[in-house]
Amino acid sequence: MKITAIQRNMFESREEIPVRATGGTRRGKYADDPFPPPDGYAGTMPWWHVHRAQEVEEWFKRHPRRQKGDGIGGPVRRADAQARQAARRVEQVEKAAAADLPARLVVDRSGDEVVVKADGDELHLNAAALAEALRLRPVYGGRKAKVAAALVRERGLSRDEATTYARVARWLSHAGITL
Repeated sequence: MKITAIQRNMFESREEIPVRATGGTRRGKYADDPFPPPDGYAGTMPWWHVHRAQEVEEWFKRHPRRQKGDGIGGPVRRADAQARQAARRVEQVEKAAAADLPARLVVDRSGDEVVVKADGDELHLNAAALAEALRLRPVYGGRKAKVAAALVRERGLSRDEATTYARVARWLSHAGITL
């Protein structure tokens, strides 16, 4: 460790530290748990006996150099900040996606009709339109609104019906069910 860091820790271990700007004093950062005093000085360099090494090491364990908000190491790199922000966005999207998925899903296909039971709701849907919605999901990147708009254009469904088909297609694709 550099002498300047040790001197800073010793300085911050004092009860009162003068503040030039106000002319008053403030309490040291480590006043409650001061840095072990040196056994002597070689010029301006403090030194400790070898048998006190454990005591100094324990102090450093109790006071890690890097703490959130202490400013050590400079600002966060832009690449790191962008990576964290992207990870947060993905986490939010996954959380929102999980909130929209049903806990229990039962699908029964009979002829041209598919009966989907999801969390107590029972939906009777056209099998061909639902298959079309499943086919359109990867084309539009899984976006429910875009799939619904395509169903309105291609199948002539109402907007509400198309949104229902797109939502159910999402449930089925997440469950790994194909028609």
